[in-house]
Amino acid sequence: MSWFNFLNGRLITNYKLVEMMAWMKGVLSVLLLVSIWVLSGCAPIYQHSSANTPMLEEQGDSKVSLRAGFSGAELQGAYALSDRFFLYGGLMGSQEEREDELEPSKHRYFELGAGTMWRPISNMVLEGSGGLGLGSGVGTSRYRFGDSQRNIHSEGGYIKPFIQGNVAFQSRLLDIGFVNRLAIIQYDEIRELGSNPDVISDPSTPLFWEPSVFMQLGWDRIKLNMNVGASSSIAGEPDFQHSLMNISFGVSYQFNAR
Repeated sequence: MSWFNFLNGRLITNYKLVEMMAWMKGVLSVLLLVSIWVLSGCAPIYQHSSANTPMLEEQGDSKVSLRAGFSGAELQGAYALSDRFFLYGGLMGSQEEREDELEPSKHRYFELGAGTMWRPISNMVLEGSGGLGLGSGVGTSRYRFGDSQRNIHSEGGYIKPFIQGNVAFQSRLLDIGFVNRLAIIQYDEIRELGSNPDVISDPSTPLFWEPSVFMQLGWDRIKLNMNVGASSSIAGEPDFQHSLMNISFGVSYQFNAR
């Protein structure tokens, strides 16, 4: 009887996991189509990165993640200074060749941050952090010059101070979490490229809300991961067009201190 209960329990668990993966596949298909529709026809000079969610356990632990998605390729890392505090950083880059003679659309981004973590219960992780990002982009999208708007090919560099908090639930094979991030995007200026250049010398400083959900599937050290995030201005009208959604997939490896 005990063997029957054991096998029955394993079958139910595996069925639920397969059912969850099928549901996630359907959601991703819809998000993929929406993202292609939203992003088609423009290459904004601001694209948001996937949120860094270390979820380390003790001092000396570290993690490296590689991802690829709509915002380009990403490399992220984190290190636990103690059982409660950690440092993290990330790089992101993308480039898209153009059919005309204009410079390729591209985006580069780098960030550093620090935070704290705690576990109210064994399978729940809470993290709070903040940091600073530096980015630059070249792209074609819609900008506001005075009272008019027009599509131009432009470039600009920006700084991005941000804060974020995330909650995640962990099991033996599957981690699921939610990230809430607020960021200020400050461009020094936005320069139009071409024969008749123009400059937005004092761009607005909007506050962006960038929530995301993430899932990690795998064993103790190596895990496949997925991140689905959005970006929306909630205070201040941006002078620049930005990507509305980022979907990325990747793999992470954790180096345990013990």
